[in-house]
Amino acid sequence: LEGEGECPSSISPMTPNQDDSVNNMTTSTMELQTTEAQPTTSSTLPSYRKLMTFIGTTIIIWLSEPLLSLVDTTVVSMTSQPASAILQIAALGPATILYDSEIYTTYFLAIATTNQLAPILAKKDWKKLRKATSNLMGLAALLGSLIMATNYTLGKGILGRMVGTMMEPGILPLATNYVWIRSLVAPCVIMEHVSQAFCLTTMNTKTPAIAVLVASIVNIIGDLLLTPKLGIQGAAIATALASLSSCLILLRRVRKVTKEWKQKQEAEEQESSLAKSSSTKSSDDIPFWSLPDKKSLKDLLLLAGPIFFVMLGKVGCYSALTLRATDLGVVNLATHNIMMRIFFFFSCFGDSLGQAAQSFYPQVAKIDRNKLIQRLLGASAIVGLANCLSSSLLLTRLSGYLTKEVAISQMMRQFATYVCVSELIHPFIMLMEGLVLAKRDLKFLVALYFSTSVAHLGFVFSKLGSSFGGLWQALLCFQSLRFGQFAIRTIQQSRKEQNSMEAV
Repeated sequence: LEGEGECPSSISPMTPNQDDSVNNMTTSTMELQTTEAQPTTSSTLPSYRKLMTFIGTTIIIWLSEPLLSLVDTTVVSMTSQPASAILQIAALGPATILYDSEIYTTYFLAIATTNQLAPILAKKDWKKLRKATSNLMGLAALLGSLIMATNYTLGKGILGRMVGTMMEPGILPLATNYVWIRSLVAPCVIMEHVSQAFCLTTMNTKTPAIAVLVASIVNIIGDLLLTPKLGIQGAAIATALASLSSCLILLRRVRKVTKEWKQKQEAEEQESSLAKSSSTKSSDDIPFWSLPDKKSLKDLLLLAGPIFFVMLGKVGCYSALTLRATDLGVVNLATHNIMMRIFFFFSCFGDSLGQAAQSFYPQVAKIDRNKLIQRLLGASAIVGLANCLSSSLLLTRLSGYLTKEVAISQMMRQFATYVCVSELIHPFIMLMEGLVLAKRDLKFLVALYFSTSVAHLGFVFSKLGSSFGGLWQALLCFQSLRFGQFAIRTIQQSRKEQNSMEAV
């Protein structure tokens, strides 16, 4: 997240009040200066190719978590015995909702990583960079440890409330064991997210892509080896090992970069001491991870607080759907779980548009920002249409590759339209949300999610949400409400900026 502002120019324009010597310069010299100045003052409007490359790279990085969950669901469904397949998939529903929701609510720390490190990196303050990175890693480890402790002490009770009074007593122990296994690596998962943000801030997309690739391979191999014998417990072990391997790759990169920063800091301090003819020796004991002081923690909370509220609203709305589905029977819950995995998987493609808006919008000159929005809208249309067609094909024609249960396949085909339309508009929603974040319009963002969450929860827990189809209608309404409000806000802000530019 960056504040608004045009790209600075390294060459200032000529003014009438300059010195006489400047006025007496030759024509050839002035022409040369004009030629050199133009590239610096030109707009940094990215091309379609650059935008799509950035979006594609972000998709690869962000696909890790939903891809691992989707692989778990598919392998469990295809390798389990027919008698237990539905029970195992149904148990995955509340288990993944609890664990993934806890992890997702901590993603504000990854956003804060980008926002804290980027301005310090621009100033090349190596010591502050090392300290900020250390604090972020320490907070990631702390939050992960809290999640692990919470799930081991309260997880079974929370899952019991989520499952409710279902007739199948085997769901609760299966879901509890899955959450306990995944929770063992919760600190690694949150540090993985912070490390990904660290790499993207330092313009390194190669390491996160490698980490995602390795994690996917480890997860698929682990699922195929462990799931046939251990069921969803084997899937949990495979996913935990995948997260651990990805985290180690990313942490290795972070440690390497922070060591380079320390070397640069020491070199600059040595040069400074030589210039002052002093023999002071620099020594600091900044560890790889540490907890921030009160002032640093307060600044972080002021920045990340609104983002945390927004994520909490999203988690609450999505979790409410699964909670309501637990009252509809095992088959309905199993079907709902598979469809939600598919929705979250394709949502990553749309989420990349929000990241692109936050990254490019502040850097583009104000006169070209509407052009940037138009290009991002074009990219959103491409991604949305691809998501719609792909999810439709997967749910209606290729459902046999997701489950062997005929009843589940029939339900997915029957209600596939709600998923497809939701995926069609999701990239536009995330694009406009990214624009709101780039403009620091946080009060509007919090108000939007408060009102939308209240409306969504009222729909879900009313008679309208008492059926399987009603739940997916509620999801589509949630998407539509966000789309409409963001669209009105984006149009208003664009017109306001356009009028201000015309007035100038």
